[in-house]
Amino acid sequence: VMTCFLQVQSNKDGRLYAVKRSAQRFRGNSERKRSVKEARNHERICRHPHILDFVAAWEESGRLYIQTELCSTSLLRHAENKPPGPGQV
Repeated sequence: VMTCFLQVQSNKDGRLYAVKRSAQRFRGNSERKRSVKEARNHERICRHPHILDFVAAWEESGRLYIQTELCSTSLLRHAENKPPGPGQV
């Protein structure tokens, strides 16, 4: 479960990003493997105008961190300004 959300500025490119941190430390190796597998699946998602871009994932102090592009507006407003996807009217 990802609960902690941070807005961070990259030292490399100066851009703002969202970083989510897992609420609890891994409770065992199987939970760790499942979380890392989930992060790798996010990494494989193709770019799409309706999906925030995945930037990176890492493990630190027994917690999973996921970095994505920062949504500068509400998700509802963002969706309202995008053309409908396939099968939507």
